[in-house]
Amino acid sequence: MSTATTASVSTHILDTSIGRPAEGVAISLAARSGPDAGWTTLGGSATDADGRCKDLPALPEGTTHVRLDFQVEAYFVRNDSADNQQAEAQQDAPA
Repeated sequence: MSTATTASVSTHILDTSIGRPAEGVAISLAARSGPDAGWTTLGGSATDADGRCKDLPALPEGTTHVRLDFQVEAYFVRNDSADNQQAEAQQDAPA
């Protein structure tokens, strides 16, 4: 007797430089059915306010390898820009 299972993938990203979850990081999921098979992109999503990505696509039957690609450059550029604006606003505020 065989038991069918549905495999899934989730992830959680923490930005240790600021001690908070990393919100808004785009992630893509790819899968393949063996070490010599080609990668098939299944789709993607982005992390929520808690740094979690819970809605990645389901894995096809026969998947033996998965790959997550994290687009962290855009996250850091966006956060560096926001941090710089906040620091400038604090410097311009009257004491």
